[in-house]
Amino acid sequence: MVAEVKAPWVVLAVGSEQPLMSLENRFQGTIRRIVRGQVTAEVTVELADGTALCAIVSTESEQRLSFKEGDVAWAGFSAHAVVLHGHADQPSLWSSIPPGA
Repeated sequence: MVAEVKAPWVVLAVGSEQPLMSLENRFQGTIRRIVRGQVTAEVTVELADGTALCAIVSTESEQRLSFKEGDVAWAGFSAHAVVLHGHADQPSLWSSIPPGA
């Protein structure tokens, strides 16, 4: 089973202290990459196990929070933001439902 979270659903906070937030899933990591655009910035946070979480934030928010590569950050998302996909050898629940059902 693979879990997917779309980048716009990932919320970021800077600093080593776990932020107070209502999100069920919160992970500490390190900012590894920032791609800045005119309207948005794509920020990639690498977790301790090597998993990368990507977030899309407004350019204004990215500047206000002063993200820098190498900074400690928290990435979080709500449980409803997770989309589960089954592997070929482990089909998902939805693969057993006939089309049009």
